[in-house]
Amino acid sequence: MLSNSKSKYLDSLLKRLDEIEAEVNKMKMPLSFADQFYVLRDHIGFVRQRYAKNT
Repeated sequence: MLSNSKSKYLDSLLKRLDEIEAEVNKMKMPLSFADQFYVLRDHIGFVRQRYAKNT
């Protein structure tokens, strides 16, 4: 079981990750950056999976 302070910390990180993801989803990227944009979104998903393992 997570301590209350660690749980609050992880929740704040998830909220920030949600904000970052929302901003990334609003971005318009030139086609030449499509691969890097995909990698960025993939990394956001990776961080989200790591978060899920810690809860």
